[in-house]
Amino acid sequence: MMLAHHAVAPSELWTAWRPDPLVVVALGLAALGYRRLHARSRRGRGEGAAFAAGLAAVAVALASPLEGAAGALFSAHMLQHLLLVLVAAPLLVAGLPPLPVRAVPSWARGWLDVLLHPVVVWALGTVTLWAWHLPVLYDAAVRNDVLHAFEHATLLGTALLLWAVVWGKGPRPAAVPEAVAVLFATMLASAALGAVLTLAGSPLYSVHATTTAAWGLTPLQDQRLAGGIMWVPAGLVYLAVMAGLLRNWLSSLDREPATP
Repeated sequence: MMLAHHAVAPSELWTAWRPDPLVVVALGLAALGYRRLHARSRRGRGEGAAFAAGLAAVAVALASPLEGAAGALFSAHMLQHLLLVLVAAPLLVAGLPPLPVRAVPSWARGWLDVLLHPVVVWALGTVTLWAWHLPVLYDAAVRNDVLHAFEHATLLGTALLLWAVVWGKGPRPAAVPEAVAVLFATMLASAALGAVLTLAGSPLYSVHATTTAAWGLTPLQDQRLAGGIMWVPAGLVYLAVMAGLLRNWLSSLDREPATP
């Protein structure tokens, strides 16, 4: 069986530094592009640090030994996905300046409003997440380089849209209750998939049928570990962000002067 990335054993993990040149080039171009944008927009150091940390999270997910481990373990593949969706995406978006309405061409404003509508963002993210975890698509992505790259790109892309809504970086920022609602709905969709993977009575992915033994796991144990990672830690991240948003929003309401 040929895999898109070499499935490493534990003894090979720390020597498995074989980053994809396309990933390295993409990270470099993103850093250069942001440096120019940062200089023009005169953003603070905090935004620059957030964007740099987001790029570092992408590098850890896709250009570190974790990529090799993901060829052997579904749970490592899940860690990649969560790094992209819950670490890299929110940090990258936090480092970007808000998109002013005047900067968007008039013909594109309607499409952008639709694309960044909370319901559309949730639907795109949920369909993408569940589709890539269908056994036929997941197995195909692990075996094919192009499909594997497209999988990561779509997961990161839909996550960027989600966090653009949450952090209010669109041309027409969503209200805090809308941002919390889309996060809550996303958490439910993620938790449901995690529960399916954790509670399944048999392995769902044939691509890992012979790759987990070197790590001391059966395919079913590896699958349940992956489902647990998606179910619990990811849910805690969503809950923490929702709690922070609501706390800040309620505090701002308390500070508003009363209307006589």
